[in-house]
Order: sequence, then structure tokens, then C-alpha cells
Amino acid sequence: MEHPLQINYEHVVETPALNRQIGDRVAVLERLLEQITSCHVKISLPHHLRHVGDLYTVQCYVTIPGMANLSTRSEGEELHTTIDAAFQAMQHKVEALRPQKRSGKAPHAGVAHGSIMRLVKGLGVIEDDDGNEYLFSSQDMEGMDPRHVGAGTEVQFLAIDTPSGWRAQRVGLARHHFDAG
Repeated sequence: MEHPLQINYEHVVETPALNRQIGDRVAVLERLLEQITSCHVKISLPHHLRHVGDLYTVQCYVTIPGMANLSTRSEGEELHTTIDAAFQAMQHKVEALRPQKRSGKAPHAGVAHGSIMRLVKGLGVIEDDDGNEYLFSSQDMEGMDPRHVGAGTEVQFLAIDTPSGWRAQRVGLARHHFDAG
């Protein structure tokens, strides 16, 4: 990550075991999506005097520049379990953003055609005609309003091989050419 992990404890005692658990969970997120540049975790207990039934709150914020800011929140009576639940939810969000290769055909650089699979908070995935997936952000869209585009929209794009995976740039509505003959 570009920025160090930030952990804030509010009415909760910081321990090496908690820091290690959170650090391990953040490392899993980083392996899933290298574009993550920061992670901020806030752990709190609503009252500094512990009462039976009080719930710990764990909030996790992840930044992916030019793509998305993700957040999760989990509450529970047992702190380690609540941390795991918050990070499991974040892992699902991050996995949804990861491009996946589904076909036996390798992606190729250049102009490609496909359909938007999903578009959430300015970050989307396009599946090409061979089943390969490409990550893109709303900033990569040309002549399209992200508010009026969704799953199933046919697009053409410039496929780029980056160190962290395939990306779609210059995403625009697909242009269909029909034979007049």
C-alpha cells in the first residue's frame, strides 16, 4: 500500500494480537487487488464502561484511486469475530472488483468489444466476447454518463495489460457495423 495501515481504537485497548489480526486481513485484501493504496480501520465500543450486551463496532475503509472508496461496518459482542466479519464483507467487495479470466483464450491488447458486467460507485468490470474481464473506472468512459449505463450495456474499449491486471480504457458505446449486402 502507498500509505501505512491506520487503526484507531475508541474505548478499546490496543493489543499486538488485534494489530496482527488486522494486518493479516489487510494483506489478504492487498493480494486480491494491488491497486489498494490505503486502509483505515476504526474499532470502537459505544461506552467506555463495558456492559453485557454492548456491541463492538468495526469499520473498514479502503481507497482505490480513480476507482472507488469502499467501506464496511460490522457489529458484534466478540471483538475478533467482529473484525473478521468486517474484513470478510470487505473481501467480498474487493473480489467483486477483480477482473477474472474465464475463457481459455488470453486477452489481447488493442480495441476490444464486450458488455459491462457490473458498475458500482464508479468502478466497473467489462467482459469481452471471449469471457475475459477488464477493470475500468467511470473516468475511463467516453461519451457515456455512468448514471445511465449498467449491466448488459455493449461497449468497445482499449484493452491495456498493466502490472496489476487487464484494464479497459477509452470505454464507449459499441458501434455495430452491418453489411448492406
